[in-house]
Amino acid sequence: DMPFSYYLIWTYPFTGMHWQDGLTEQEAQDEYRGVYDFSCYLLKTYSGSGKAFYLGHWEGDWYLHPGYDPRKEPAPEALQGMIDWLNVRQRAVDDARRDTPHSQVSIYHYTEVNLVQKAMSGGVALTNAVLPHTNIDYVSYSSYDSLGGEGQALVDRLRTALSYIESKLPAKEGIPGKRVFIGEYGFPSENVGPEKQAGRSRDVMRAALEWGCPFCLYWEMYCNEVKDGLHRGFWLIDDHGEKQPAYDLHQRYYTRARQYVRAFRTQSGRVPTAEEFSAEAARLLE
Repeated sequence: DMPFSYYLIWTYPFTGMHWQDGLTEQEAQDEYRGVYDFSCYLLKTYSGSGKAFYLGHWEGDWYLHPGYDPRKEPAPEALQGMIDWLNVRQRAVDDARRDTPHSQVSIYHYTEVNLVQKAMSGGVALTNAVLPHTNIDYVSYSSYDSLGGEGQALVDRLRTALSYIESKLPAKEGIPGKRVFIGEYGFPSENVGPEKQAGRSRDVMRAALEWGCPFCLYWEMYCNEVKDGLHRGFWLIDDHGEKQPAYDLHQRYYTRARQYVRAFRTQSGRVPTAEEFSAEAARLLE
């Protein structure tokens, strides 16, 4: 009920996740019913609100790699289980949209990839072994494996990864624009310091805007990772309540972006399209 327009929700059934050894018929039914009921609830409850809901999951490649070890190869039954799992969830969302009367509210389903560089190097991962066999609405990229370097090198590496993901995403009617977004990125202050944290964040934001990502989500407002009693510094506001340069970067960007949209509406009588906004938004970061 909070005053947000977009909600990205990691969504799991109460029955748990058991598809790594193959998805049984009962597990598929449980998954479908949970996602379907939740989707119908959101469409009914927030009809007329203008809100958009995106139901997904956390870094999916780790579900395929035992022990969070990218050197391991996913088991064939796990790959097929994930394909079946994602398609059941997508069918539940599609059916809920079809069955539930609603207006001015949207709901979508997404998967999240995180070992894209492994896939691009010829290894087996979600992006190249699962995604092409789904009917998914969107793909989120938890993008840490493409965040090396800075400046144009970082921008180019990230844009290449986004295009690779898009090349593996089957086409789907009814969803305009790009369907790959950055679901997570960040730079711990313990490694780079506050100023580089902001500078590299600007690089990621520019890459996402120029490429056309519908979302680019910074990790995170406050740090949730503590090592040897100290925060690692994934934050916009530190553990003393001090706003960091990365916070100021976002604040300046949103202020300028809103000013641009207001001026565009005054001159044109409409808000800019996504393409028009993206073309201007990258300049607003400078």
